[in-house]
Amino acid sequence: MKLRDLVAELERAGCVLLRNGAKHDIYHNPVNGRSEPVPRHREVNELLAKKILRSLVQLEEEKEKVADQRQETEEEPRGH
Repeated sequence: MKLRDLVAELERAGCVLLRNGAKHDIYHNPVNGRSEPVPRHREVNELLAKKILRSLVQLEEEKEKVADQRQETEEEPRGH
């Protein structure tokens, strides 16, 4: 995956650049409080890119799904 595509996806998900390291940039998701180093190479290994996205982006989406499921169960009438 191209680095610019990975960074664009992270920024679209609300992640911000926390700081620049020597060979990595640190991106932080303020919603879930997690940070991940992102290597500063033109091409980032697909497995590594997926791991970074899963850590920073998908946890947020999973939390939203769980919250939606809780709301749905609370709204359903109980047949006691």
